[in-house]
Amino acid sequence: MVPPGGSHTCKGAWNHCESAQLLSVTDARCEARHLHQIFMGIRMTDIELSYVAGIVDGEGSVMFVKTNFSKFSVPVLSICNTNLALLEWIKFKFGGQIHSRKPRKKGHKVSYELRWYYDGCLNMLSRLVDYLIVKKPQAMLLLSEYKALTPRNGKYTEYLLDKKIALIQRIKELNKRGE
Repeated sequence: MVPPGGSHTCKGAWNHCESAQLLSVTDARCEARHLHQIFMGIRMTDIELSYVAGIVDGEGSVMFVKTNFSKFSVPVLSICNTNLALLEWIKFKFGGQIHSRKPRKKGHKVSYELRWYYDGCLNMLSRLVDYLIVKKPQAMLLLSEYKALTPRNGKYTEYLLDKKIALIQRIKELNKRGE
């Protein structure tokens, strides 16, 4: 453990870093590097998949977002949290992009958002769908319909465009808060 007011020196390996004993490293970059060394390349266990699915159910969103790169909304899976080390661990296991978000109110912490777009979103959902509870309907709907409604050349027929707009609307309905 790092003593209060003390400094932390990482020697680059988990078993050589005294302060990393119970994931109590004060330096988030060091903690993320250690987690990367431990977890990168290891097959995901059912426990890890169910753990991440629980995080997605509690802290995640399955949605469509309009991007600068696409004329149409694209599927996005997002997890927001104030614990950067947690999101770094998930990123090392599953990929994705982490963005920081400024606090909206005084006294709030900086939060971080891990996102998967397009195929990354679909791949992530396909790995987690069996473990999801709350977000399972959105995941199953996206996995079953999105690819069939999205032409590879980006040229939509009127029929496909109407169906895709209906899919986006159904996802929005599923995401509505309790009534």
